[in-house]
Amino acid sequence: MKTHLLCVAACAMIALCLLNELVLGAESDLAAFEAAIDRHLSAGEYAQAKALAQDVILQNSSSFVKLRARLALAKTYIVSRQFEAAETLTSDVIVQSATDPNLVQALCQIGKSWEANGQADRASAIYKRAADEFTANPFSIWAQKNLCTLYLDIRNTASAQSATDHLLTAFGENPNISQAICNVGDAWLKSGDVNRAIGLFEYVVAHYPKAAFSIWSQKNLCTIYAAQKNISAGDAAIAKLKTAFKQHSSISKALCQVGDAWLKNGDTARAIRLYEYAVVNYPGANHSIWSQKNLCTIYAREVDVDAGEAALTFLKTVFKNHPNVAQALCETGNEWQKAGFSVKAADIFKYVAEHYPDSDYALWSQKNIIALRIENRDFEAARTVWAQLRGTFGNHSKFRQASLQIANLWKDAEAYDEAVDMYGDIVSTYPGTTEALWAIKNLGQIAVRKGQDAVAQTNVDTLMTEYRDSRFVAEAVLLIGEEYYFAGNDSGITESYENAVKVIEKALTLLDAGNPAAANFLYAKGLSLRALEQYGKATEAFKSAYQANARFEHADYCCFAIADCYERLAEDGVISQAEADSMIRSQFTQLLEQFPNSKYAPLATTYLNRD
Repeated sequence: MKTHLLCVAACAMIALCLLNELVLGAESDLAAFEAAIDRHLSAGEYAQAKALAQDVILQNSSSFVKLRARLALAKTYIVSRQFEAAETLTSDVIVQSATDPNLVQALCQIGKSWEANGQADRASAIYKRAADEFTANPFSIWAQKNLCTLYLDIRNTASAQSATDHLLTAFGENPNISQAICNVGDAWLKSGDVNRAIGLFEYVVAHYPKAAFSIWSQKNLCTIYAAQKNISAGDAAIAKLKTAFKQHSSISKALCQVGDAWLKNGDTARAIRLYEYAVVNYPGANHSIWSQKNLCTIYAREVDVDAGEAALTFLKTVFKNHPNVAQALCETGNEWQKAGFSVKAADIFKYVAEHYPDSDYALWSQKNIIALRIENRDFEAARTVWAQLRGTFGNHSKFRQASLQIANLWKDAEAYDEAVDMYGDIVSTYPGTTEALWAIKNLGQIAVRKGQDAVAQTNVDTLMTEYRDSRFVAEAVLLIGEEYYFAGNDSGITESYENAVKVIEKALTLLDAGNPAAANFLYAKGLSLRALEQYGKATEAFKSAYQANARFEHADYCCFAIADCYERLAEDGVISQAEADSMIRSQFTQLLEQFPNSKYAPLATTYLNRD
């Protein structure tokens, strides 16, 4: 603890040394300060965040720096649930910075902090104040936009409509009005009110045809009709997109996205026509390459070899000098691989590696060739390509990521000797990195599968000590614990489940109190305890998982599992059948109320309806 506090103090001192220069307007120093605040808040170090923000306020004379520091302090109060302090500070900021042009933007950020912490009423109040009291500030439109989207998020439709109407009438001359309306239209669409979204997008196109976001409003109309499979309205919207925006710099991108929408909704022919139109009419546009790539991938999915070859040749020749051609080719190769044409895919990957050796995608293409060789069990060829990749890209910034992915492929193929060697090399060559962390996790899982408990425990201990500060460490330890659980399922050996519980309990110590992610950890612990027939402890684990996050992926199963454990406890004579029945009814009632569509709902209904 003493060392930790010294480190925190040292970090704060370094940050303050940088921040003393903020009066000169160094945005990078402000970013460093705000990043330090976020790190403290993420770690639950509220006192440190508060002290850092207060020191910056005291030690800097720049009004801009002070405003940003007060914003960070307000965020700290909100995250630490000191709501009255946050409101008092915000009121002081409004008085002290009333003429500061950055005030409204700061208020919007405070509103976002209120939103993120479940305080919709406080957020809406600050947005409304920013929009109403500072109408001359260009940023006030974003306060009004945020008010609209907030009301939609909390399903207050009446207030959302009123706020939307006010946006249209009070901010019509704001230079950002087309973007704001388009954003609000997206929010209405997300809320399920398609008609209101259509009305807003049409409003932008009609009233602000030359504005920056008019093309995206028209594009949105096209994609809505594609989702509805409304052919007549969709074709009309596409025709208007083509004519009204034919000279727009983003037309090829818009056409490509509309093609994507029709493809997603099953109309491949329309998608092809749109992609071809974009390529033929805007061959020099930056986004046309993606339309051509999409033609290539469509033919791969449809296994139309001739059309696919023609589209691929066009991609190689017409776009050979495009900065994204290597990526487009690599993605095309991926589609042919998915379609089962591994030879064709390998040829594309080889082409990328040979013709674009300086591209990052040359590295990924080589990696993909190795994946194909491993998938086909041609291990010797995979080793040969790996040696080539290492020789060419050993110093590449993405090499360790590629190495981890290849090691994972060896692991998935159960070629454990190759996997262990590669993971070990990653750990020794790149100690302390995220890739090394996952390599150690995978070494632990392989050790569990091979019955090498001492090795697995060593890997757990290494993660717990050397990688304790990584945000991924708890998950990594959990996955080793889950591997023990799966091993127990495969072998039926009690010791595997016992090891699972021990490792998962270690993983839990790596989480901060109140972290909702604990739900998954406790759920995994409950499964292992249930397999051990320790039904009382399993019940507590499942209850704790549900309490940690009542909406996590397995919350409905927790309700079911608790009920099942009560039944087992009654069978074992630990509790009476009457007591078990009462608890089971309570769990199944909760399950039906909270998760009516759960696959366990029929079982709960049957139980509750029995005589």
